[in-house]
Amino acid sequence: MTMFYLYQLPIPRLTSGNWFFEQIVPRAARLICIDEEFAELWEETFKPEWREIAKTSKVKGWENLSEKWKPECGVYGWVYINGEKRDDGDRAQLRAEIDALVAHLYGLTKEEFSYILETFPVLKRKEESFFGEFRTKRLCLQEYERIGRIIDLERRKDPKVFDLSRYKV
Repeated sequence: MTMFYLYQLPIPRLTSGNWFFEQIVPRAARLICIDEEFAELWEETFKPEWREIAKTSKVKGWENLSEKWKPECGVYGWVYINGEKRDDGDRAQLRAEIDALVAHLYGLTKEEFSYILETFPVLKRKEESFFGEFRTKRLCLQEYERIGRIIDLERRKDPKVFDLSRYKV
């Protein structure tokens, strides 16, 4: 696949300043930058505004983030399911928040998002075996609703922020 074809796909091309961009990037950075190997990436991307994410995230510690990488910048927590490493705790929460943000970004309804989550039968089977539920789906749908309420409030403040037509091909 060439970049020509990639640019033809209806993928939002978000940039700094877009509400979704400003919500997704800090969450992704905290998932990725978990040790010193990622210190340079952290320091290149960090913005002091990330401390404000505490208003929209259930994960704690946003207010303590620093421009220089330190262990508190990353989000940790894993469990092993049948020998496979899986995100747990705050990592699972951040992934659910990112998934819900992307679902809203693409304009998915809750039913459409739920259907997409059901298309991961191996994950579902493993989580039901380990947690007694399809935890990823539950967390994602909870976050879909919670973030939807935040988006509604933000949209009332500035409807232009959520006009995504300018970000699509």
